[in-house]
Amino acid sequence: MNSITLLRFEVQEMQKVLTETRSEYDLSGDDFGKASAALESVLFSLEELVDEAILKYHGDLSSKQELRRLCALRDHILKCDITPCLEPPSHLRFSSVNMISYGKEASDFHWRRSEVQQFNDIMRKVYESTAVSSEPLMTQIFENGSSDDSAARADMYQAKRLCDTTKTIFKLMTENAISCQSSHLALIHLSGFSQPEIDMVISLCGQTEKQKWHQVYWASSFPSNNSLPSTPTDDICSRLKHSRRFKNPLRIQIQPDGTWTCVPPSDRTNTYTTAPALTLEELLNAKQDDGGASKTNFKKLLKKEKLDLAVSIAKSLLYLCGSPLLLDTWKTENIYISQATDASIDSGSRTHTKAYVRRELIKVLPEAGLGELSNGNPYILYLGTLLWELFFGRKIIITAEDEDDEDEDEEDPNLSLYYALGREEKNSRECFVDRPFLDIIANCLNLYGQTELDDEEFREKMYWNVVKPLNYLDSYYHSEKKPSTMDQRRSTESLARPLPENLHPRPGPSSSRVHQLMKRDAGWNGTTAAMPQSRQSPPLQSTPSNYSELLASQGNITSSTLWLRKFDSVNQRLKSLARIGTQPVKVAVLDTGCNLSADCFNSSGIRQDERLAGHWFDCMNEEDEPVDDDPSQHGTAIVTLLLRLLPTAEIYVARVSRNADGLSEAKENIANAILHAAQSCDVDIVSMSFGFSDEVPLIQDAITNAENIKKHKILFFAAANNDGLNQKEMFPAFSESVISVRGTTHDGSFVQQYNPETWSHKDGMKLYGTISQNVPCDWTAGQLTKSGCSVATPIMAAIAALIIWYVSCESARFGGLKNVEDLIRTRRGILSVFGVMTEEQKQPSIYHRYLAPWQLFSDGDATDVKKVSMISYALSKLPPRG
Repeated sequence: MNSITLLRFEVQEMQKVLTETRSEYDLSGDDFGKASAALESVLFSLEELVDEAILKYHGDLSSKQELRRLCALRDHILKCDITPCLEPPSHLRFSSVNMISYGKEASDFHWRRSEVQQFNDIMRKVYESTAVSSEPLMTQIFENGSSDDSAARADMYQAKRLCDTTKTIFKLMTENAISCQSSHLALIHLSGFSQPEIDMVISLCGQTEKQKWHQVYWASSFPSNNSLPSTPTDDICSRLKHSRRFKNPLRIQIQPDGTWTCVPPSDRTNTYTTAPALTLEELLNAKQDDGGASKTNFKKLLKKEKLDLAVSIAKSLLYLCGSPLLLDTWKTENIYISQATDASIDSGSRTHTKAYVRRELIKVLPEAGLGELSNGNPYILYLGTLLWELFFGRKIIITAEDEDDEDEDEEDPNLSLYYALGREEKNSRECFVDRPFLDIIANCLNLYGQTELDDEEFREKMYWNVVKPLNYLDSYYHSEKKPSTMDQRRSTESLARPLPENLHPRPGPSSSRVHQLMKRDAGWNGTTAAMPQSRQSPPLQSTPSNYSELLASQGNITSSTLWLRKFDSVNQRLKSLARIGTQPVKVAVLDTGCNLSADCFNSSGIRQDERLAGHWFDCMNEEDEPVDDDPSQHGTAIVTLLLRLLPTAEIYVARVSRNADGLSEAKENIANAILHAAQSCDVDIVSMSFGFSDEVPLIQDAITNAENIKKHKILFFAAANNDGLNQKEMFPAFSESVISVRGTTHDGSFVQQYNPETWSHKDGMKLYGTISQNVPCDWTAGQLTKSGCSVATPIMAAIAALIIWYVSCESARFGGLKNVEDLIRTRRGILSVFGVMTEEQKQPSIYHRYLAPWQLFSDGDATDVKKVSMISYALSKLPPRG
């Protein structure tokens, strides 16, 4: 076992135990004494982990001050403005990490861990006893979506203002202020324009053997700004040459009346400015070891850096919409890249990647705008194509099936590319490849055909459907935690991608995924599009957005359908872990059977019935093949739900009753099914979506015998009750051998109807629940839905099965933990992992825990460090077995 990992985990747990809210609790005198002693002890223990050398960087600390090294470490971290984390990313590693030493002997690690663990245990008990009667001191009220709307209005205003500035710049450079005869070339930095200025590299006029370039910054001023000198008597071209001679970047302020002034120089460059020559296409396709032979040395882009670049490019297009600087469509082959490396003592070297587009500032050119587009909008189409290449690393190839067969007079030169990108997007979606990124590309396709939009309308739709989702993804990938919840009002059930209205149906972007859409914009052939329709600015308070798939993938779940889709995405991420020889997890379902002729076994459920071959056991001794005579098809719903959630598991079906009415007579059948599952099928998990008001000795004996047969390496899950406080927890859920399952909503709130009162023998034990309302129990998202603890039970069983399967696949990573594959299959083992995964709830009580698979299998844990640490920590807490 990695002792350092366990120590780090215990330190991380301190953040959960001692929160800011808890620090304000009014503790009793006895509890305050315990907490103070525990805190003092752990702080002095942690003090010894910090190297005394850190004090030389903080000479202002008094020699009499207690915990000087910890205080110095705190000051250093705050100075660096870096949040400590369990495993800091490489670009966030800083010198203070080197000031921490965990010791060299295993005994040191165990002793430190014991100190921290003791602190956590004491503080948990103190706060649990206090929290029962404590009222929260403050309730934070969040107005849903207000911050997003304010940011949107600010961006829309800034985009319009910057676009107007570019028109003045273009006029100055092509008509009024240029005395030379030759045109200038400009490389425009696609910065995203977070600052109200435009950064360009502009060519100097004059015939020279080598083209000369200089840096120019343009900014617009408000009418009240009178502090700058009046317009110079010379022209911009002269100023350009003059500032280059002295290596001063040229800064020009544009006045509201179209005049300009030069800002006095305040900085100098070490070298003359050069134009970037490396294209984005070359950077994406080149090999790192070719760097010395290429046009310039370069650093390959990481995924986060590609996402940063995507955000900057997309936001730049948003701002330049309607600008005369926007002429050619942007492609990887005409976007130029420059890379500069910073080096700092704390963070090491860091490469900054900038993207530029080239524009010739010729004198005569009609003003650009979207109103002139008769076919699709080429800028958004090529942005979608560019994003595809950035995200997936390959070109869009136009095949024969993509070729446009329209009449030559009505030919859209970009239509074949539209079809090709739509085809790739659809095929990749069916493979569940990076769905959030596909959603953004789908929105680009959707915007392509909306030629009736003016610049302002286009900006608004592009903001909510492309730029905002990209920003959301970017903030997620740059933090270990998800960013603050986005406005749920902007979620729709799916993304529509209609063809342009003036086109005939062709094999292009798929519309088969469209289920329930907001009918606000009409697309081709009656297909509805979820794009917002708004002509006045700023009506953004009610603007819907089309990235429900993105929100589902990133955790902003607004329905049971999206909850299950996120479970699907977890399965897709773990799919690559499958190892040859890894035994599948076996799950037995005790219910009313399964109807293989049901509609849910068609469409996406085709061939799923083959997984049940040889896995049928009819305790009623009537049918050799699976059947379900229950009018509500209860057993079918439970089985198909498990088939969906556990694509790698073996599902066994035992029919114990024809329907709910026959359950009271099915006690012997249930006992026989339990023993058959353990003895003949060697299952790991048994799911029971039923209950009795009293204990049934025959069933309890069968459970006990099954545990003995399996040497306790078997898990039983059972529904708690669906009658709220009118009836207590039912059997077998209240059995000590069974994990009781309660019901929650999609957001983790416990549903009173599915949260019965427990029995006294379980007082103080954790009570687990998972999603239970309007749950789609098929592959067609909604034809067969169920609610209650009976549907929550197989879902919790599926979460346990997923954990068991992960440990089996990655058992080598738990090398220091003996019998890890056996421990995870025991009731106390899986409950220990559940306890580490989940957090205590304030409502209904501190003992209630909401369970979801992404609490362990999170998106941000690419190296699996967090998963392995959490499972190892949980299993290491179990008592040793003889």
